[in-house]
Amino acid sequence: MAHSGAWRVGDVLAYDAMRDAAAELVGVLLSEPDPGDDVLSAAVAVRRVSLDVDGHDRQAVDAATLQFRGRLDELADHHG
Repeated sequence: MAHSGAWRVGDVLAYDAMRDAAAELVGVLLSEPDPGDDVLSAAVAVRRVSLDVDGHDRQAVDAATLQFRGRLDELADHHG
């Protein structure tokens, strides 16, 4: 854990962006017409990762955001 004391404004915005990306990804996953167990498990995993990220660890926040955005891009390429 990388605790640095008080959050900077940029850290708060990064954390919010990570949570937004996770919520968007869960929404896309669950918007499938007939989500199977794999899709539901993936949505739960995304939610769990987003809740487990230490908001004081900017590298972890940024890594999770990249992971979620990458998966969103993959899904968009697959469906678009």
